[in-house]
Amino acid sequence: MHGYPCLSILSQLAFIIPTYNDQAARVSSFAPSPPLVTTNRPPPPHFSSQSLFGRPFSTTTTPTATTPTSSSLGSSQETNASPTSSIRIGIVGGGIGGVSVAHALAKRLATTTFATTTNNNNNNNIGKTEIVVLEGDVQPVEPGQPPLWTAATARNANSIVPGAAMHVFSRPAVLAQVLQDTAVDWYRQQCTTLQGMVQNHPTIQKWVSSAGGANGTETSAATMFDTPPPYFACHLLRCVGPSATHDERMSFVRYLTQFLYATVWLGPAAADERGRVMCQLAKANRNLYLESVNANATLQAAVGHSQGFLSIHRSLAKAQNAVTEAHEHGEEADLLEWEQAVEAEPRLANIPIKDNKLHVVRRGNDYTASCESFIHNWIQESSAMGVQYLSGKVDGLQVVDSTTTASGGSNGKKKYRVKATDGSVQEFDLLVLASGVTTPLLASLLGVGNYCPTYPLRGFSLTFFAPVDDTKKVKEQENLLHQPFSIDAMYCTSVSTRMARLAGFGEFVGYRDKSASVPSLGPTVLSRYARSVFPDALHVRTEAALACFRPASPDDLPLVGEVPSMPGLFLHTGHGTLGWTTGLATGDCLAQAVVDHLEGRSSQEGAFTLADESTIERSTLSPSRFIPRAKRKSLV
Repeated sequence: MHGYPCLSILSQLAFIIPTYNDQAARVSSFAPSPPLVTTNRPPPPHFSSQSLFGRPFSTTTTPTATTPTSSSLGSSQETNASPTSSIRIGIVGGGIGGVSVAHALAKRLATTTFATTTNNNNNNNIGKTEIVVLEGDVQPVEPGQPPLWTAATARNANSIVPGAAMHVFSRPAVLAQVLQDTAVDWYRQQCTTLQGMVQNHPTIQKWVSSAGGANGTETSAATMFDTPPPYFACHLLRCVGPSATHDERMSFVRYLTQFLYATVWLGPAAADERGRVMCQLAKANRNLYLESVNANATLQAAVGHSQGFLSIHRSLAKAQNAVTEAHEHGEEADLLEWEQAVEAEPRLANIPIKDNKLHVVRRGNDYTASCESFIHNWIQESSAMGVQYLSGKVDGLQVVDSTTTASGGSNGKKKYRVKATDGSVQEFDLLVLASGVTTPLLASLLGVGNYCPTYPLRGFSLTFFAPVDDTKKVKEQENLLHQPFSIDAMYCTSVSTRMARLAGFGEFVGYRDKSASVPSLGPTVLSRYARSVFPDALHVRTEAALACFRPASPDDLPLVGEVPSMPGLFLHTGHGTLGWTTGLATGDCLAQAVVDHLEGRSSQEGAFTLADESTIERSTLSPSRFIPRAKRKSLV
């Protein structure tokens, strides 16, 4: 990709993507990860010291049969599991995607009385429901240290801004921007390489200087801010090249195909409608968030609850359009004079834009908060309602027959078998895949990858700290950031009164474990902006920037619902950069679908009722929207 930034994507795919017919290639496509440490992860200090994650993956009842070594679909391998009237619901993914579903489902099941229902084609009287969350998105660290969430939930997401949901990527203009930004990114990477050669070789430096070119001196801060940096980058060879597995390649092809369909074929009017749905989800999400923090003053303080947001634009026309767009969605927004903006956030005066040609929009009903602290609280609440949280990395899925008849034969009932890297196994009647960027790979193991055309979108965040004034007490120290703001598609929000975070960028560089060597301008740009706006901040270093991978949906809308070709399998993913902005609302939607399935109703038809009493047609968010209409009808 670096050599040919503007080459047609589809023409490259024709030469790169091989055809795989053997099942072995599919089974090995989701490579096992190293086993996780099982030490307890301590909750934040503002919560109780109850252990939430200390139990290993195999602490609940597991089948006594031999663990399968493959992930083949529909295995008839028998187990000796005893009959039970309880229903086990497994949720793969311990980030906001999984926890929001577990919390909403536990609340609904606590107030639901089940009658005779249809489950996996058998009528059963449900006496008990067990919910188990498997942390499928946890990264191992050094022995003796608690595991870290690699999902954006823990370290990078602390924004719940409904206004951000108004921006839809699946538009023709954005497609052109992706190509343009990729070319600019490639060019600047080459310039950076050349500059390094000039600085490291005196002879070359002397020659370039005498020719009137760059001599390695640093460009002024003002010049570096004259044009916005590229937001997107697409390293195509990393997505479909030899380093990617078959399922990783196919997940990119599915994403690209559906993205082009939504962008080019469906057109701007459909994109506007998707933007309306995203904003509707964000509003409902805000209601759920406020319901929790308004009822718990301790939680409100712990999450760093903040109201109000400033969006900074480089042209008056864009600022006015942002105000109009907010009003169309029923949100408050007003255009500020520059002096008013600096009064709201004094740090804005440090932005080195010539003549301060910036225009600021204030959105009064936007909120920011720490996603990590909030989700820890919901884990506590759902644990108290009986939800189990188990550590372990999932690397195998299988649909198996349950053989619990007196004669030992199959009763026709299917279960979902989940295998961890340590060999332990869990079996579930219903399964929710909510493991972020790995969800399409897990779906492919079950043969339903077409229903999950999401793909990882890499971004970066940089956290920095306020300087300490030894002459003042801690409570008297000035806040590092007074008002969250965005500029050039980068968001600056408070982590605490003494910490702030700058985050942004959207890069297609393949999956997490293959992308470490892929260069990016992101960390450099973030540190440059942070040093300019917060000149006295501590730990503003390029190497301190953290990469985060978000599960991007090709049409921007999350995937929420049951897979019709595999009853009992649900997807909750595809939130992209808006997991904290919409994830609570969609988690409640999926809980509605699961309860409907348990009660024998269709989980596909009708509408979801959101927290603000508005409704969204289930077909709008259903994973089946990516399946051809003719095939979709045959599955109903």
